[in-house]
Amino acid sequence: TTFFARAAAAESSGVAHGALVARTPTGDCAGFAAWIARDEHHGEFAGGVDPSFAELGLGTLLLRRIARDAHSAGLQTLRVELHPGSQAIAAMLRDSGLHTHWDLDHPVASVDLILGSQRPGWVTP
Repeated sequence: TTFFARAAAAESSGVAHGALVARTPTGDCAGFAAWIARDEHHGEFAGGVDPSFAELGLGTLLLRRIARDAHSAGLQTLRVELHPGSQAIAAMLRDSGLHTHWDLDHPVASVDLILGSQRPGWVTP
């Protein structure tokens, strides 16, 4: 929730940020992704997907698109905080194709997504 308070403040303060919402044909929210800059090279990411759309690749698609947008804005990393029970998000981050750096400090793990990098078999944003 503090991420979203910072994101709302970024809207009016000129801090670099971006957001993407995926909607169903009826207009319901299927998923979202957002980022805000912490400084000129590093930012934070948050997102979510409605459970009825889980395992369809929507979360990965949103993450890769938002990572490309953040990289285009000049960011080199996006940090994601994982709380207990975030196994699905952790799996998505692991499989996203982005290089990652994991800090497994209990109870909240941080994952830095390295933007503009490449993994064998993947061309990443």
